[in-house]
Amino acid sequence: MSGILKKDKIFDAFVKIDKEGKSKSIELEDLQQHISILILSSKIPEEVKQVFNGARDLYLFGYFRYYFFTISNHYALLSLESAMQNRYNQLLGKPKKFLPLSEIIKKLTDKGVIKKEDKFVYDISRELRNSFSHLTSPPVITPADALRTLERVKEDIEKLF
Repeated sequence: MSGILKKDKIFDAFVKIDKEGKSKSIELEDLQQHISILILSSKIPEEVKQVFNGARDLYLFGYFRYYFFTISNHYALLSLESAMQNRYNQLLGKPKKFLPLSEIIKKLTDKGVIKKEDKFVYDISRELRNSFSHLTSPPVITPADALRTLERVKEDIEKLF
């Protein structure tokens, strides 16, 4: 257990280039800087923020356990699902029976919350989330991929509200 707060050796493969063109290790502070601007606005429900902030935390924990970048990616997609469900509930009330996410996306599109030209983005996010939820083997997500997912999901959540 003493090594739990040590940088994951896999993470040593990632470097940044400084102003003189020299490579330097990426440190935890660099990851913190990456996500520092990824804050959901005050109009977003707290339940959604909790899931999204969990994805942000998992991104940081990837420094210590590389596979947490993959979990961060999955949790980011779950936060988008939470946002869609919360937005649906705000507009149409909580459904009396389980509604598949595909149906929620369709209804939000019909109501104009999701633009018709953006619907495919939410459908793809649903499919990606589903693939992460039903694994036969874990995918490997790089820090850059996890960060891009967080950035994109933040934008997509903000569009819903």
